[in-house]
Amino acid sequence: MIQTGLAEMFPKSSEFLGIDPVIAGGSFIEAHLRQMSGINQLVSMALQLQNDLRLTNHKFIAHQVALLYQCINQAGPSYSKYRGRVEEHFTNIKDVCNLSEEPFLPAELQTWYSLISNFLTCLRSYFILFVQKLMSTF
Repeated sequence: MIQTGLAEMFPKSSEFLGIDPVIAGGSFIEAHLRQMSGINQLVSMALQLQNDLRLTNHKFIAHQVALLYQCINQAGPSYSKYRGRVEEHFTNIKDVCNLSEEPFLPAELQTWYSLISNFLTCLRSYFILFVQKLMSTF
């Protein structure tokens, strides 16, 4: 398994067979899958935000923006520039949500909200193209 590289790709199977792990901190594939999982959460949350913007009651938008913020943090350092953008608008969104029982975001915040969620969902298109290109090489 070590010679073929399967020990790296399947570290749990290697461990079960009694083969010492090749990489102590986990395999490259595990790191890749963790990274893709974080990005998938980020894109999924952005898609949810886009859908919820169409609702007439934005009561829980602040909670969802907080979840988006967490997803940005988990997606890795390359997405940290978006963290500042969310921080910049979060207080305004929270204030609007606390004003009434059925809050509705003003046009300015809806535009920002829509722009950031649209941009983050564009990541999905890049990954689809990447996977298609990768699969065409096999």
